[in-house]
This record gives sequence, structure tokens and C-alpha cells, in this order.
Amino acid sequence: MSLIVNSLSEPDRMIAAVADDAGLSRRLDDARAAGVPNAELEVWRKNYLDSISDCGCSTAAQFTLAGLLAFLAAVLIATSSGREMSWLAVGSGLLAVFLGGGAGKVLGLWLARRRSSRLLATLSLRVGR
Repeated sequence: MSLIVNSLSEPDRMIAAVADDAGLSRRLDDARAAGVPNAELEVWRKNYLDSISDCGCSTAAQFTLAGLLAFLAAVLIATSSGREMSWLAVGSGLLAVFLGGGAGKVLGLWLARRRSSRLLATLSLRVGR
């Protein structure tokens, strides 16, 4: 599997290949053999592919926004009392905002991987294998 994307459909094929490596196709076949309706299997497949392709960006954005709002509140509180902010304080606050975004990214990726593992485990339990 190439890491270079040559067409718009290639990322979808790459995600499907990762899903097959995790055993999604085998588990879906087992569920189909156990009598699970195709509509339900398609929901399982869509949910799994959505979770495995999640990049954590939304969680990173939420953490960044929260850090930025906290930084702006600190600036407003500090300057409303008549004090001036030092460049070190401004730089430290902005660094904290970016580190918070990075922490959100890591957390978002971890949650997505956990969700995909839980989906596979639940599907296996659903069919009794």
C-alpha cells in the first residue's frame, strides 16, 4: 500500500485496507452467517470506518479554543487591574494554548482508536465469536 495519494478515491481504499487488516471483513462475514441483517452490518461497517479514519482534529480544536479563551480571560483580568503583561507571560500563554491543542490531538486519536477497538469487540460479542 502506497503512502502517496494519487487519486481522490485512494484514501478510501487505504482506510478499507486498514479495516481489513483489523479483521473487519471476517467479523462482518461471521455476523452475516449468524443472521445479522445487512442493513445493521452496513451501520457497523460505517461506524468502524468513521472511527478508524478519525484524526483527532475536532478534539484538538476544542482544547485549543478552551486554552485560547482561558488565555484571553487571563489577559483581561491582568490588564483590568492596571498591570501590563510581560512578553514572557504572553509567550507562555500562547505556548500553553498550542500544547493544549497537541494534547487534544493525542486524546482525540486515542479515543478514536479505542472506539474502533470497542466496535470490533462488540461486533464479535454480537455474533458470539
